Amino acid sequence: MGLFDLFRRQPTGGPSSVRARLEGAMSRRRLRGWQPPLENINSLVASGGPRLLARSRELVVTNGYAANACEAYAANLVGDGIKPSSLIEDGELRDHVQRLWLAWTDQADADGLTDFYGLQAMIAREMFVAGECFVRIRPRRTEDGLLVPMQLQLLQSEMLPFEKVETAPNGNRIRCGIEFDLIVAWPTTFVAATLVTARTAAR
Repeated sequence: MGLFDLFRRQPTGGPSSVRARLEGAMSRRRLRGWQPPLENINSLVASGGPRLLARSRELVVTNGYAANACEAYAANLVGDGIKPSSLIEDGELRDHVQRLWLAWTDQADADGLTDFYGLQAMIAREMFVAGECFVRIRPRRTEDGLLVPMQLQLLQSEMLPFEKVETAPNGNRIRCGIEFDLIVAWPTTFVAATLVTARTAAR
């Protein structure tokens, strides 16, 4: 033992690894003023979700740093678009399916604003800003003239009423507009906040 070891603070007991893990629970000078509430995340979202979402959207519109971060997130997540590749062994059938797929991507958007890969970028941006995005599968009639009678419609998270917390007539719980199954606690329907609320099956 050296001379300077006599002036060092001796350990107070317990493995150093345990003390390091629990350092975040200490009340030292730097942490003394940090007293966060111990609340469930669902309660926090239900109480402050709409205001937080509104501020997030305004930041992306008015702040260049937030806008660049949103675009960087979308670019890193989907890039030019996630392109599937067919595993069909029959070459002729595979080429036919690929041509049909490429033709459908131009008609995939139910709103007619972009193609399938543009929808992916819009979903990525919405996930960055709002944390979620809903995609509604819209079956189409044969007389609509589409190569594939199906389109995708994007719905923003504002379509769900945050304040709707109740029990459905079938006994399922509805929290922030999402109906959960009683057995597996899995979303079964979404209650759209339109002029008249409507239940939409979740797939």
